[in-house]
Amino acid sequence: MDRVKILNLLETMEARVDRTERAFAPIASPEVHDILQLLRVLKIRVLRCRSKIDALKSSDIGDLSEIIQEIRAFTSVPDLEFKFTQSEYQGLIAREVLAEEAAYLRNLSQGMLIGLQLTADGLHDLLPAQKPAAFRFAFDNDNDRVVVANEPFRPAAKEAEVALAALDEIIVQATEAVEDLNQSNAAPRLKAAFSRLKERLSSYRNIVQVGQCNQAASRMLKAYVEELSAPQFEQMRALVEGVSAV
Repeated sequence: MDRVKILNLLETMEARVDRTERAFAPIASPEVHDILQLLRVLKIRVLRCRSKIDALKSSDIGDLSEIIQEIRAFTSVPDLEFKFTQSEYQGLIAREVLAEEAAYLRNLSQGMLIGLQLTADGLHDLLPAQKPAAFRFAFDNDNDRVVVANEPFRPAAKEAEVALAALDEIIVQATEAVEDLNQSNAAPRLKAAFSRLKERLSSYRNIVQVGQCNQAASRMLKAYVEELSAPQFEQMRALVEGVSAV
């Protein structure tokens, strides 16, 4: 990935951290104080990464991911059930806002990490000289004629590696989404649909079953959209869209 694009992701991360920090700053509680401390540390690390963009390493992005994970751990704190009365998050529950922002920040860090790992040679491996179709022309020597032959799909090793990395990330998101859903008052059918989707993803087996479960989860999400908060709905929608993309 172009270093300019990674810099854009860092700038986006800094802006999201600033927005989250502004929302939580007026709240007086020990837990919020710890969250604000982590957000400030994260912002400092982001600024460091921006200052050495040409020498950025995977370990630098790993440091960002660790802090983001610490921030997300606070979503299980009971004291975050209050609603914001001001800022962009007015009327939303603090725990759900923190979960959404942590997920967004993690996705940004994952994008940076993938971008750093895609060197010029790696990108060349992902772009084969010829993109095979499902069928190809072949010559039948026995009958002296041109025939249509099956062209089996053989993914390159790098393609398989990237695909598995994407699948692992989707499974992590599915696990977190199901955990958050089970802690809410969502309809049992909605919970069951996303739990089945997570199980099918974790089995690494039948892609057809994954597709069917994802379609069912998507329909359940549309049916019960009015019962979900905005952050929770976006979390569920991001999951089904991510599964479709993978």
